[in-house]
Amino acid sequence: MFADMERRAWQGACTGPVRRADLQSRPKELSTVLTLTDSAVQVIRTVTSQPELSPQTGLRIATQGQTEETGTLSLAVAEGPQAGDEIVEEHGARVYLEPDAATILDEMTLDASVDENGDVTFRLAEQT
Repeated sequence: MFADMERRAWQGACTGPVRRADLQSRPKELSTVLTLTDSAVQVIRTVTSQPELSPQTGLRIATQGQTEETGTLSLAVAEGPQAGDEIVEEHGARVYLEPDAATILDEMTLDASVDENGDVTFRLAEQT
């Protein structure tokens, strides 16, 4: 079921409004990090544990196409973190968060599902 998904799953972006005000309104000391559901852990581990990939391979989430008010989050397989990235690791699944994305994703949970065609959908929800 996961055989072809890494080629298709990481091409898209997780879209939705990202308000610039959110970047400044959360005090860092009160924030918690992004959490992963069991399903997200399974999908990320499956995609990033291919034999040809580095052991440090993970999913990188970054902001892109930002204007003054809104932007988009992009998802991509990365061989490792870039300078300044925050690292979230749960049960062997690694997620690298670009600094602005890390701020936006504080107190959020990443979930994933795979459809019958092997396409992956990621969803973000507020932590409860």
